[in-house]
Amino acid sequence: MKNKKIIFICFGRRNNYLTANFFAKKKYLKLMVTDFYLNKKLFKLLNKCNQIFNFKVIDKIILRYSDFIKSKHILTIPSVALDFFIRKTFFNQNYDLHGFHLKSAKFFNKKILNNKLIFKNVTHLYSYRNDSLELFVHLKKNNSYIKKILEVPVAPAKFQKNIINKVEKCYLNWEPKVNNNKNFNEMIKREKKEIQLADHIIAPSKFVKDKILSSYLVKPSNISIIPYAMINKSNFKKQFLKKNISTKIKVLTVGDVCLRKGVHHVYEIAKALSDKFEFTWVGKSNLYPDITKKVSKYINLVGETPNNRINQYYNSSDIYFLPSLCEGSAISLYEAYKSNLFLIFTKNCGFDIPKETNKIVIDLNTKKMISQFKKIHADNSFFNKMSIINKNSRNLFSVQNYEDKLERVMDKY
Repeated sequence: MKNKKIIFICFGRRNNYLTANFFAKKKYLKLMVTDFYLNKKLFKLLNKCNQIFNFKVIDKIILRYSDFIKSKHILTIPSVALDFFIRKTFFNQNYDLHGFHLKSAKFFNKKILNNKLIFKNVTHLYSYRNDSLELFVHLKKNNSYIKKILEVPVAPAKFQKNIINKVEKCYLNWEPKVNNNKNFNEMIKREKKEIQLADHIIAPSKFVKDKILSSYLVKPSNISIIPYAMINKSNFKKQFLKKNISTKIKVLTVGDVCLRKGVHHVYEIAKALSDKFEFTWVGKSNLYPDITKKVSKYINLVGETPNNRINQYYNSSDIYFLPSLCEGSAISLYEAYKSNLFLIFTKNCGFDIPKETNKIVIDLNTKKMISQFKKIHADNSFFNKMSIINKNSRNLFSVQNYEDKLERVMDKY
């Protein structure tokens, strides 16, 4: 990767700045364009304040900093972050996230293109799905020598729409319909164009790669699979606690409470087996208020929680359950895996894990899920059978392993 100069487009805090950190450490990062980022002095100040006041909002803000990325390599567009904060805080159930994302992406692209010198000496543009269509078009026309790397972190929107539409027919008025969302439909068109323009595509799992290949005309060799990494290993459990099966087994789910994540499955199982299992869901609800109230009768809905406060839920749970309809490679599964929880998830989660892992990969069928949970509860030796994650499995998702794979891909392009 000698002489690489990379512009990295990043809404929010993508994967804990995992990719940006790598580019910065290797001195390949020319510029990271993002909505909000802390400088070092402000980070230290807020960190000290948080040790005194322990506010959730500060917890979230201080995550917008990395020791590896210098301020001189950052271009922020804070108006986007402010817009998102206002909409989320005051219009939580009444704003269209897809529309906001589209608007923000176009605004980002316009701001970047207004800087005539921004692509000087640049060799690569690295971006995420739906974030950089206008930039890709510009580079194709004016700077074709700059390689366009597109990360597709979740299965194509086209696939997502089809699978969610089927569920929405059974669970009417649970959340805003994807099918009726003109912005989501525009995202599908935008995604297709980006994939066609990209010089290379990076996917976090075989599931995502397969869905891209079945949705669009792309050469298999033009897609590389690079699983994510586990950033912090400090919360690995050393051993399983022996549990009296007569007490309720604690089941955890993390992420947005929505149909895509399989909230309908969790709800039906929790309703049927509330005397045997205790279900907790950490994440903001995308459901309509009346449905949120209905679901909360059987599932403990914690609400949105900063990443650095989620460990307590992993460490107090027995099973991690993610019956998603469509993912890329769910970060929460990595977190649950490193916390040594028993994993129950669908193949659509895109989580490729060693065979010896304590796991059950389930079908998208509620009756089968209920049956599986009943078997777990009936097995008095269930928790005694569970083994510790070995070091080789941990290394599979190490930062070093991720960086090695990314470097090999970038060297080719």
